[in-house]
Amino acid sequence: MSGPLRAIREILDDPFAGRGLTPRQAVISGMRARGRSHRSIAEELGIQENTVKNTLYQSRVRLGVVSEGSLTHILIRQISAVLDAKGA
Repeated sequence: MSGPLRAIREILDDPFAGRGLTPRQAVISGMRARGRSHRSIAEELGIQENTVKNTLYQSRVRLGVVSEGSLTHILIRQISAVLDAKGA
């Protein structure tokens, strides 16, 4: 896998690395940023849907964003930065 593709894969695997989230917040936020529903996240992780919602709220507070859509925006910005740096 080439450099830019590897960097994008790393971002997709852990889009919130180094942003001050707990490991659980990072996993749930990453799943949500990639378009997963609250219910599907809860089912995959074996937790309640309200736990997913509460975790996402705490993640947004830590990241200083107001909506779950902002999580996806962060992910897109990171990928765009990699592509811009590589001249893609």
